[in-house]
Amino acid sequence: MNIKFKYDIKKEAENWYNIASDKDDTFGDSYEDAVMSIPNNILEIISSVPRNKAIDKIVDYLEHDPRQKLKNIFINEKISGLKKIWGELGQKLVDALNKVTRKKFDEEEYTAYITHLFICDYNISEKYFFLSLYHSVGLNFSVLAHELLHFITYKHFKSYCVEKGLTEDQFQNLKESLTVVLNSPVFDEILLIEDYGYPDHEKLRSFLEKKFLSGADFDALINHGVNYLLK
Repeated sequence: MNIKFKYDIKKEAENWYNIASDKDDTFGDSYEDAVMSIPNNILEIISSVPRNKAIDKIVDYLEHDPRQKLKNIFINEKISGLKKIWGELGQKLVDALNKVTRKKFDEEEYTAYITHLFICDYNISEKYFFLSLYHSVGLNFSVLAHELLHFITYKHFKSYCVEKGLTEDQFQNLKESLTVVLNSPVFDEILLIEDYGYPDHEKLRSFLEKKFLSGADFDALINHGVNYLLK
């Protein structure tokens, strides 16, 4: 597997728009916390003009931001640090994910974009996700593992979950709860920061964690989660 670490102003603008325009999906944070890094005048633009026009205006704002040159210094350092950590621990992480899920994605290529926001969105079809400039490299790497597990879950298990009767919201809850496996001993020498998940998923995460620690494999966890959500 290969991961490209990049900063792209257009992708950054899209991330700002996506986070700010969806008040119902803020990844467990309050809306105010999710958009705290976005200037108020940009929030007003996002709420009042069509998507493409808003993104163009965000790009223009970022390109003319007097602090962008300073931010680029830190962005380049962030990318350098992430490349180094990925070089040292990336294959170990991939091997651990393959071992836990019994699925392989060695040939896949993903892009990790740096964002000024604290919220880290992702795009399944285009195989990219975001890492926050303001998080530590240790937390970034745990977020990276979290997102890669999402990609595995989508690719190998979503159609099965839908066939079993899960709604989109239920699948999203299961997908997020499954990341509790990242706290298992197999990742102890790879991930520094625990995967805490979101408050809304606490009961399901606890349920799945107990099943996993008692010996259930990932396929079984999927079924346990489906049954839990459908009962």
